[in-house]
Amino acid sequence: MKKVLIVTNSGDIHSDDLVRACKRLEVGCFRYNTDHVRTRGHIESHSSNDTTISIDSHSINLSEVGLLVYRRPLDVTPAMLENEIEPWIRSFINSEWGFFERALPDLIGCKTINHPSANLTAQNKVAQQAIAKRCGLLTPHSLVSNKGATLSEFAANQPTVTKAIGNGSHLYASEIRSGYTQTATAETFPTELNPFTISLAQEAIKPIAMWRIVTIGTRCIGFRMTGSQLDNETDSRRVEEKLDGEVSAVPEKIQGGLQAMMENFSIVYASSDFIEDREGKLWFIDLNPEGQWGAYEQRFGVPISEFIIGEIET
Repeated sequence: MKKVLIVTNSGDIHSDDLVRACKRLEVGCFRYNTDHVRTRGHIESHSSNDTTISIDSHSINLSEVGLLVYRRPLDVTPAMLENEIEPWIRSFINSEWGFFERALPDLIGCKTINHPSANLTAQNKVAQQAIAKRCGLLTPHSLVSNKGATLSEFAANQPTVTKAIGNGSHLYASEIRSGYTQTATAETFPTELNPFTISLAQEAIKPIAMWRIVTIGTRCIGFRMTGSQLDNETDSRRVEEKLDGEVSAVPEKIQGGLQAMMENFSIVYASSDFIEDREGKLWFIDLNPEGQWGAYEQRFGVPISEFIIGEIET
């Protein structure tokens, strides 16, 4: 049987889950931690399509790989290096390694979860909202602008949240906030930094439940979460451990819309968030092509890691 190659970093706990799933399924696995391979590993890639990767006493030839999982690789930092080098040299070396690692899907030619270029596009919330709407999913009214007055007017006229356009941090009331959705008011958007800043504002949907839907290939697994904490917290990730939850069948229309989005982005895996309103309608909030699944796997006993490894091409 072919093996799984996981391109990640040494601290990624979800990659730990994938390695354990490989052992349970008796599938060979090679973990390529970028922070390790870049500092002490060895690469040999010949034009004859013969590529070998080695780290410590382990090695793999890409001809052995039937599934590539590309998940949150990290650049080398000064703390990882024994020798001090100038920042521009370190940046250049990391960049060159990144180009090689992003070429692995093309060197191997097997199924990839997910191709790094597809991941980058799929992380874009502006693209997500546009494509979700075209795929028949309900999306909240959104505004992207670098005009403070326009953003303030939007927030003054309806309950509003603000978030990053990508998956990183965003500017909130002149402060950088990491990764979380925040309630926005007319005073939230920093006019002193206009027109340089650009912000995403979105109508806030009053939730009766939040859904996390994990999509793996043609499989959709829904987790429906409820609880009074949803009324007090804009970003459900902060309180999801306190919520009551269950595995729930994903409505056919939602599953069809998500599958269409995945095909549009050319990705195999994603973790998506929906809000269920008091009328029972499900609103698409966002999609994360590198989203987490471990807490849901452990809490509800759904073998998501094994489903991912099951995508291997034999």
